[in-house]
Amino acid sequence: MTHVENKFLNDRYRLLQKREEFTNFPVPAPFFPNVDDLDYKAGYFTRYFAKKRNDRNSIITEIEKSNYDSLQTSDFYKTVYIRWKIAGPMRNVIINNVIDEEGILEYNRQQVRTNEHKMPGLSKKITDYLAFWRGY
Repeated sequence: MTHVENKFLNDRYRLLQKREEFTNFPVPAPFFPNVDDLDYKAGYFTRYFAKKRNDRNSIITEIEKSNYDSLQTSDFYKTVYIRWKIAGPMRNVIINNVIDEEGILEYNRQQVRTNEHKMPGLSKKITDYLAFWRGY
């Protein structure tokens, strides 16, 4: 009986391997952002990340926007994007006990924390909150 079950499973597996939706789906391609003068002038740019849906401990990969867009309909990966601050003071500027300008550290740390529930492990992936900052 085991031999018959194995033959059935093997035939089923071969059939599934030929199905296009199981063989031609986008995968996250690692990417390191290129920040340009326009980004610095704007003060922000967007970072994109992907992670396998069915594995809490899978590696989080930073990806480019086009890869992010193609993964939006994927059943295999979850994605998240973060607005990343790259211009301004390192820390909050406080005048008369009021935050006059939000600092890079505080802003980016909050962005990561806010998105941690969408992608657990993000706060372990992103630890340099001053990444891409040139100073003030």
